[in-house]
This record gives sequence, C-alpha cells and structure tokens, in this order.
Amino acid sequence: MLVNVKCSESSNFSSVLDEQQQYLKYIQRIREIKNNTIARLKENRTEMAGRGILVELIEMLQWARKLEIKEYARNIQQDVCEVVIIIMSDNSDAIDLALQSDLVQELMKLLKDDLPFEEVDVIHISALKSFCTFGSPEQRHILYDLGLYKIMVPFLKSTNNTVAQFTSTALYKLFSWVWYLHGGKSLNPQFEALDHDGIIQILFEDGLRKGKNEKTKVFCADCLGLIFRARELPFDMKSEIIAELKKGLVSLDKSDIKCSSR
Repeated sequence: MLVNVKCSESSNFSSVLDEQQQYLKYIQRIREIKNNTIARLKENRTEMAGRGILVELIEMLQWARKLEIKEYARNIQQDVCEVVIIIMSDNSDAIDLALQSDLVQELMKLLKDDLPFEEVDVIHISALKSFCTFGSPEQRHILYDLGLYKIMVPFLKSTNNTVAQFTSTALYKLFSWVWYLHGGKSLNPQFEALDHDGIIQILFEDGLRKGKNEKTKVFCADCLGLIFRARELPFDMKSEIIAELKKGLVSLDKSDIKCSSR
C-alpha cells in the first residue's frame, strides 16, 4: 500500500513538472509571436498567420483547457487573446485564414465553457470582437452562422462596464451583415430566429434598459433597429428604442465603428 502511495505521489509530481515545462515553453513562444507581429504591417501579420501561428494558438487554447493549474491556464488564455487581437487588427485577410481554421470556435469555447462568467474580461471579449470589427460583411455572415452572437449576448449582463460595452459593439457589427448584403429596405431574414431564441428581449432588457453605460444602450438600440428593419417596433419597446437611436445619431465613436470594414 505504501509503495502504491509513493508511486502515485511520484506520478503526480512528474505530471506537474511536465505541465510547468510545457507552460514555460508556450509562454516563451507567445512572447516571440508578440515581438514578431506587433507594430508590423498587416501583410506581414497575415503572412505569419499563414505559416502556422493560428494552429499554434489553437493548440495552446486546447492545452490550457486541460490544465490542473488554473493560473497557468488563465495566463495562456489571456496571452493567446492578446495575440489574436494583434494579428486580426484591420486585417480581413488574416480573418479569412482564421475562419478556415477552428480558432473562432476555440475562442467561443473559451467564453462559453472554459472561463467562469465573472472571469470573462475585456481581453477575452476583445479577441472575438476583433473579428466582428474588422471582418467584411461576408465574414461577419460566417461568424453569425457560427452562432457567435449567442455566445456573446449573455455578457451584456457583465458587471464590468467595458465588457458589456464591447459586447454591444461586437453584436452591432455581427447583426449588420444583413444590412450590407441584403440592403437597408428589405425585411431582416433572421428576425424570427432571433425572436425565438430570446435575443431581441435580451438586447432590450439587459442591453438597452439595464445597460451599464450610454454607449452600450445606444449600440443595443442600433442592434434592435437592424433586427426590426422594415418592421413595426413593438409598442412596449418603441419609445425607448427610438430615444436611444436619436442619441446615437450624434455619436462620433459609433460612426468610427460603423465605417470599419463597412
């Protein structure tokens, strides 16, 4: 019995040691990637993404998911998100490469399964937001079909004001693909599905009525405007949505976001 206990302790120690060694290797590799991509032209960042960096980032997220030492996992997850933001910034070509991989799905799992709700921070939301902000309408259509909006919309309830605000801006970009690809006068073909899934109610209650700041409220009103396009607004929502939409008309910040990648 004593021998078995000692063997078990030895095995556990070896496992922890292996985790530490792999962790240090990944941290060093992430540092190298950051140094090689930050402040580079987007063409250079795209080239590096095409040389296998995205695969490495996916492997790191998958490895972190299995870690016993949660501090290691959180550090890896945060650093990977930072690298994603650097590579995808104003870079639809890199976003194309990412959409051909499982990177977006892994980042969605990070928010949905890996991190407790209260631990989701700005860096994690920003990684997925970068795809929405800098993706083309066609790319945002793909992100929409992946169900990204379903993963992000709960974070309108975040107690972190910036997390809630960044969530609302990402959702606005996600929902806007229909407007660009189908025109601003036709009915939104996603309306019934969004209504059925409760997304409309969440945007109104958690984003507009209980929004953490004015920008969150305005962007959620914009989302609802896109969803209800060419439809009559519900009576119990109409006055509040219109009031926020009017505020949004003078928002320079919103104009900047609207113009990014269309």
